[in-house]
Amino acid sequence: MRFGYAFPEHKSDMRTWWSTSLVLVPILPIVFFLYFTDWHIQKIVFTNSYRDVTLGPAYSFYGLVFLGYMSAAFWQLFKKFKKTSGLERLQFKYIMAGTLIAIVVGAFFNLLLPWLGNYQLIWLGPLATVAMVVLVAYAIFKHHLFSIKVVATEVFTGILLLLLFVNIFSSTTSTQYIFSTIIFLAAAGFGWLLIRSVLFEVSSREKIAKLAKQLQTVNDKLQQVDKVKTEFISIASHQLRTPLTIIKGYTSMALEGTFGRYTKQQHDVMDKLFQSANRLINLVEDLLNISRLEQGRIEYEYKVIDPVALVRGVVEELEPKAKKKGLRLIFIKPKHSVPHIRADEQKIRQVYINVIDNAVKYTEKGSVTVSLHREEDKVRFESVDTGIGITKDDLSTLFHKFVRGSHVTQMYTEGVGLGLYFARKVAENHGGKIWAESSGKDQGSKFIVELPMAS
Repeated sequence: MRFGYAFPEHKSDMRTWWSTSLVLVPILPIVFFLYFTDWHIQKIVFTNSYRDVTLGPAYSFYGLVFLGYMSAAFWQLFKKFKKTSGLERLQFKYIMAGTLIAIVVGAFFNLLLPWLGNYQLIWLGPLATVAMVVLVAYAIFKHHLFSIKVVATEVFTGILLLLLFVNIFSSTTSTQYIFSTIIFLAAAGFGWLLIRSVLFEVSSREKIAKLAKQLQTVNDKLQQVDKVKTEFISIASHQLRTPLTIIKGYTSMALEGTFGRYTKQQHDVMDKLFQSANRLINLVEDLLNISRLEQGRIEYEYKVIDPVALVRGVVEELEPKAKKKGLRLIFIKPKHSVPHIRADEQKIRQVYINVIDNAVKYTEKGSVTVSLHREEDKVRFESVDTGIGITKDDLSTLFHKFVRGSHVTQMYTEGVGLGLYFARKVAENHGGKIWAESSGKDQGSKFIVELPMAS
């Protein structure tokens, strides 16, 4: 909660400003009665033993105004208190306690007792304000009631304007009077702008802090949902793997003739069944690998390996698939020696497979060229294809989980967008990185994987 005076900017604010001004009107006759007439206090007589004060008719008006202001202020605080919660509610408790003490004690010692003719205890009334100040000060420093920056600015501006205002009436010449007045008005305008800017800054900071807190809450909930989702995928994948493995095993045996001979049509049906089961098993394995990665349960067996031999083996494995599509899968032998890397051979091999297989999958004609070379203290793997390319929007999300390019699903409906996500996670866990480059749709793509060389 923040308190401070705000200057009117809209019609509703202007109405509030005028209504606030009208509330101050009753003070004017009180000031008039007090300083220019004897209607407030008619006579004060001092003797050695007592003090006799004769009150005027305006004293009743003063009492009514005092009680009216205090009651209205407390009622406004109470209405706001009912709408608050948490820290703000605690702040209002301290303000209301201080205000109530000031009202009750002040009304008793400074209104009721003087009205009954007792002036000996009138000095106790102002002490009630000390209790209010203490409680409000505690709320300020302990529970951040006010913005200290706003209070300091308003106090400094108020003191400065007060001094300049007094300086006007201490002028001895008309020129000095005019000059002092101009200085006062200029300082008032500057002070108004200064307080307004500080209020705006504090308000903006409060809004940003509130939004940040809300964003953190939403982020925590999203992380919890993501964790539950990962656990569900892991459990579901485990449950699916066993029956799928059994289906694949029996289908493979059937294709080998274990259960008798089949016609060509029956054999084709069994082959499609085998391929579908195999794809489902691969998908389940991908899901399990992702869940292990995110849960930190995947284990790495690091050893020093030759990346050239590893990539050459991957190219030889995928070459039949490329030839089947009429593509040239080329491995460029490094001109200079390539340092060894320290890595989990099977997982880094899967990274290279995912990248090259994607290149072959999304290239309809032309070639896929693979190369390796040293880049400072890194070993850089590059796969360059003449395929469908990647749009600028897709580049920013390409390595996210369950994300595929916006135009790849039309030419290749299978896949769920886990291969590149897995590759990114494994590369990062090895202290490396992976990224893609492309000039756009139908302009081909380049995938780069950098891994640190073995020390």
